[in-house]
Amino acid sequence: MKLFVRILVLFIGLIIMVAGLWMWNVPLQESEGDSVSIYSSESGLGTPRDVGFTFWGFVLNFCFGPYVFLSGILGTPLFISSKNWSYHRPIDGKD
Repeated sequence: MKLFVRILVLFIGLIIMVAGLWMWNVPLQESEGDSVSIYSSESGLGTPRDVGFTFWGFVLNFCFGPYVFLSGILGTPLFISSKNWSYHRPIDGKD
């Protein structure tokens, strides 16, 4: 992967992780104290908005963002062999 593309992928990975961190830390419900619980005995698991922000914040911050970031560092997507990544269809002139 060219250097420019690798740096671009690094920045995209950082942006994804920052977005996930922001979603992870969004104030969910109005509360009297500083802490907010995603589960309460009165309402159960919480509203879909609360669960969605928490789930996607976790996925972006701890799963997808680091995957993109590490792929940029290594220069190739993780868990894809370089043989498959650099595969090009043979040109036979019969297109």
